[in-house]
Amino acid sequence: MIAPAIKKHAIDGLREAREELLSSIPTGLTYAKIFSWYEKWLGRIQQAEGAGANIIRQNITMYIQGHNTSPHDVLHEICLRIVGLLDRNIQAIDQTETVVPVLDGLILKISDTKLSTLLKEFNAGKDAQPNSAAITFRTILMLIIQERAKRKNPSSQLANAQDLALDATINIALNDNLFDSTESRLLRQFKAGGQKDMFDIIAHKPGANALIDKPYLSDAVDLLNKLLPTIV
Repeated sequence: MIAPAIKKHAIDGLREAREELLSSIPTGLTYAKIFSWYEKWLGRIQQAEGAGANIIRQNITMYIQGHNTSPHDVLHEICLRIVGLLDRNIQAIDQTETVVPVLDGLILKISDTKLSTLLKEFNAGKDAQPNSAAITFRTILMLIIQERAKRKNPSSQLANAQDLALDATINIALNDNLFDSTESRLLRQFKAGGQKDMFDIIAHKPGANALIDKPYLSDAVDLLNKLLPTIV
């Protein structure tokens, strides 16, 4: 039987490694940064494997191998995959441990009260009430963009706006280069790929055809997972 102190030390190490990896996503993520993170935490990962975790080192090296020239969005997904691996192993060491999902963890770091509240309501209701969540998502996206504007140019009109419109807010974000190229590309895809139109229809159009089912919110959750790290 593994002593509780050993288990706690191993879990603490994985949680700290997880937090540092997530914090690296909005700060110019590169393959070198991921590899440097892995080397830094290798000792704690080895300790976790000795405390009951399952083949973390081999899986991480498999996840990252060959990605030294991959773009930011691919590296982002690799980071989230590694986070999921760490989460599973925290619970493998101690099944009583509660792991906070990525979106939940990001919400905890949001300082703006309205944005934090809407994110919590979106997260809590997206499975049971996808249409209400879709309407809320439109406001959430505008507030995230405004928060980003506050960080990039606090004196700008968008940073201090009291009324927001989705089209105009996205256009300003793209025209003013508020986000890095990867996040900007995601916003362009959201606007041009029909996703925004779908959310607009839910918010503004009557009729049974102006409704969605839960699976259609997966793209919204994915967009939140990628944009929220830029404002925390």
